[in-house]
Amino acid sequence: MPLFTPLTAWFCKRGEIMRKWNWLILWFCVLFSGCSTVNHRISKQFDQYFQAPKRIAVMPLDVKIYQLTAGGVDEYMEESTMQAKKNITEAVYEELGSMPFVHLNAFDEAALSEEKKEYFWEQQGMFKAVAHSIIDHTYVPGTILQSKVENFDYTLGAEAQELGRITQAEALLFCVGRNYIWTAGRTALYIFATGMIGQNANAFVPAGNEYFLVSLVDAKTGDVLWFNVVPMPGDLRNEKIDKKLVKWMFKDFPAKLK
Repeated sequence: MPLFTPLTAWFCKRGEIMRKWNWLILWFCVLFSGCSTVNHRISKQFDQYFQAPKRIAVMPLDVKIYQLTAGGVDEYMEESTMQAKKNITEAVYEELGSMPFVHLNAFDEAALSEEKKEYFWEQQGMFKAVAHSIIDHTYVPGTILQSKVENFDYTLGAEAQELGRITQAEALLFCVGRNYIWTAGRTALYIFATGMIGQNANAFVPAGNEYFLVSLVDAKTGDVLWFNVVPMPGDLRNEKIDKKLVKWMFKDFPAKLK
């Protein structure tokens, strides 16, 4: 008799939902227990930034989906990643395209020389380093710095100017996301751990560092103008989830209110 029966599969699916919900509650407590009830972060100059129309280039998305096994090994899911990138890119263009004072510039990475591609991914790496610093110092209660929340002052530096010249844009939109899809074996392991040690199972069988963030960067100065992040964004393979996620990320985008 096979060990993995349809009944076991049902419990695994139920366990996956419970696991997602538990981590969603945990991360949202972390996210919203900071010093501000507003989720996004903005620099002081951003209030006046869209007094005139701005050309925004959407950078190629740095979104990756992994399958997480019972042994904790993450395996890159290329097909799922490509689909998620397509869904999210379309949703971002649709959302930004509906905003006044925003003109979108296309960014064709394939048309770049190898040198320019290398430069772009260096800047992408710089952005991710800055983004993690923003999360640590303006979102996470244990490491939050109130001065950084009130005086949101982060930059990629003058090196970002070349991206503005390449894209002929005044601002750059970065999108970064990570998704971890559990195998049935890992889900079953989590259910077993929950039965043995309760809520501490999250420490024994971690969910994976899932998040989705969006940020607007000034192409002339490299300054981070606007930043928003959500943990546990849901299954990024799902087009409906992607559309709802993008709409939520931009719901407080100041340009939308003008």
